[in-house]
Amino acid sequence: GGEGVPPSTPKPPTLTDYATQALNFPRAIMASLDFSAPLRQGLPLIHKKQFWTSLSDMFRAWGSENAYNRIQQDIMDRPLFRERLNPQSGKPMPSFAEEAGLKLTDLNTLSGREEQIMNTWAEKIPGVRRSNRAYTTFLNKLRADVFEDLVTKNPVIGKEAKANMPLAKALADFVNTASGRGSLGS
Repeated sequence: GGEGVPPSTPKPPTLTDYATQALNFPRAIMASLDFSAPLRQGLPLIHKKQFWTSLSDMFRAWGSENAYNRIQQDIMDRPLFRERLNPQSGKPMPSFAEEAGLKLTDLNTLSGREEQIMNTWAEKIPGVRRSNRAYTTFLNKLRADVFEDLVTKNPVIGKEAKANMPLAKALADFVNTASGRGSLGS
């Protein structure tokens, strides 16, 4: 179920959605039924402690949809990842991590998925969705943990990053790029 995930109103699929599903079906099948995220997109961060601590969550998410939802929600409940309120207007604002540009993914929207698993049709095949949960969980946990560590715990840049959005954006860009979610630029 969608436990711990904010409800969203699904939009009817467009022709582009169907084309994206069809084109990504073979890649989704090839990327499924394995645990390739750590050595595919996570490899540049293998030297970080957070790489190793994200592995157990990857296997928990593989085993259970509820575990996947709990891990995703645990990330969103952290102070850097919580939606904020504008002090003047009281209206919701993006979280600090989102404003900095950190890219977290999910399995609930086609555009929010990792590139290797941009397909929901393949999830009808037994084992594919659980593999997709594991893939997404590992990378989200890795990105969130490394970003949080750089912003809050690093004695050299941590204190400055929270007050310095350009520095926070550079840190988010580093984490995104190092975990396969960086921008290709113009």
